[in-house]
Amino acid sequence: MTFSYSSEFILDKNHFKECYQQTATTKKGLAAYKKSFMLFVLGMVAASIAQEYRTLALFIIVLSVVDALSVYFEETWWVWRQLLSRAANNKVNLTIDEKGIATSSDFHKFELSWSAMTQVTKTSKGFLAIHASGKSYLSDSCLSEEAIAYIQTHVS
Repeated sequence: MTFSYSSEFILDKNHFKECYQQTATTKKGLAAYKKSFMLFVLGMVAASIAQEYRTLALFIIVLSVVDALSVYFEETWWVWRQLLSRAANNKVNLTIDEKGIATSSDFHKFELSWSAMTQVTKTSKGFLAIHASGKSYLSDSCLSEEAIAYIQTHVS
C-alpha cells in the first residue's frame, strides 16, 4: 500500500512563532545574559580607569544594553525577520509520500527524502527532522491523523 498526503498552509505569524518555539535552542535565565553582563562590567571598568576612553566605555555600555535587548526579544526579532521575507503570508503546498516530505511555494521548493533524515523527533506540536543541511520543522496543524501516524513510523 502506498501512502500519499497533500495539504496546504500559510506561512503566517502564528506558523513562524510555532516554528521558533518548537525548534529554538536558546539559553534561559541569567546564563543568557552572561555576555551582556560582561560587556557592561568591561564598559564600567573602562569608564573608571581612564578619562580619555570615556567614549569607548560608553559605547561598550550601550552595546551591552543592545545585546541584552537582543536576548530578551530574540523570538520576536526572529519572527519579524521571517515576516519580512518574500515567502511570508504565502501558501505552501505540502506533500508526504514514500519518498519523503516535499514543500513548494511560489518562492521556494524543498524536498527531503526519508533516507536523508538522520533523525525525526516528535515535538509537542509537530515533527523536527534533522538532516545534513540543518533542521526542518513540520507542524501538526497541517497534518491529518493518517499523516501523523505515517510520519511517526519514521520517528527515531
